Amino acid sequence: MHPLKSARYRPRAMPDKPNYFREAVGLPAHKVLLLVGVVASLAGLWRGHGWPLLAFLVAEAFYLFILPTLPAFRAWVGRNKAGEAAHQKAINLDRIASRLSPNAKARLDGVTRVRGKVLDSMHAMSAPDSMLRDWTVKLDELVNAALRILVAVDGTRVDDRDQRFLQSEIKDLEAEVAKANEGPAKAAKQQRLDLLKKRAGGTGLLKEQREAAVTQLETLEDLLKDLQDQALAGRDAAAFGQRMASLQVQIQAAGETVAMLDRQSETSSELAVLKAGK
Repeated sequence: MHPLKSARYRPRAMPDKPNYFREAVGLPAHKVLLLVGVVASLAGLWRGHGWPLLAFLVAEAFYLFILPTLPAFRAWVGRNKAGEAAHQKAINLDRIASRLSPNAKARLDGVTRVRGKVLDSMHAMSAPDSMLRDWTVKLDELVNAALRILVAVDGTRVDDRDQRFLQSEIKDLEAEVAKANEGPAKAAKQQRLDLLKKRAGGTGLLKEQREAAVTQLETLEDLLKDLQDQALAGRDAAAFGQRMASLQVQIQAAGETVAMLDRQSETSSELAVLKAGK
């Protein structure tokens, strides 16, 4: 099995909304507050004073129930999450690039470079934050679709020598079946012949599917460049948003293309086993 077979690039699920309460509880500052509050409360109670405990409970209540609702805190959490996501994306892209051929790496660099330019231009538009987030999700879906096809195409090899090998095997086996007497041996040869013919048809279909996938990848690359041109032209947010929404069909088609390549590439794996047994 090709090493890329087990490393298909799949789009990440849309991230859940941050749990601001959990984020507040997990901060180091909260742990310090707990430690100081508990120590001060115990010391106060030891001396017969209850106000340190009361002050600690008030501070803790404010921290847990007020802080998570503050816009500044939520914005801070959003920036942190975005930074973590960007870091993880960079790691994933590096992992993908390490498995790609030089030509595929160049195309990967091109796709990610265009994504960055589109993203920068989007943020320069006068659009609400909610709309920008929605556009970013759709842009990432489009980029992920292109990357999935790129990885699938790069991990699928179609060699004309494979087809010639199969045709030679089929020709020899047909001659053996024609000469063989009726019986278990002939039935076994006929079964093997039928399997070889099926594999021969599969390699031809794999080549067609791969060529179709390459064409679709080029289409997605063109769509990304078109988005870049539209964003740089400074078109109004509504028109750009409609353009982003219309890309869903291409994204779904990309997923179907990758699935078909996955199914057809099994023929290549079977053929490799067949050759090894010669």
